[in-house]
Amino acid sequence: MRTWLTSILFRVYLQRFLLLWLVGKAVNAGSASMSQLPPLGFRPATELVACAAQLLVLWASIRRTNEDLLIGNLGVGIVAVLGPLALVHFALSALMALLA
Repeated sequence: MRTWLTSILFRVYLQRFLLLWLVGKAVNAGSASMSQLPPLGFRPATELVACAAQLLVLWASIRRTNEDLLIGNLGVGIVAVLGPLALVHFALSALMALLA
């Protein structure tokens, strides 16, 4: 796991995921504003849906470009690839809600 988290490939996926997180957060904030809720508030259900969508988009991108072969060569499974990114999603969202 340590090898994966320090790899260049993980950093590339982290950068992609942060862009997806920003898009997801903007959509989430827009829907919250329409419902007259705090735009940057932490709502577990919508965060879970947003996180699942972001991970699905990232995994589809990985599969489309055949980068899953590179991941396989590192001996890393899908849970080890996407798990840390899910933690990043919830940590960033919680931090954003606390700062808002």
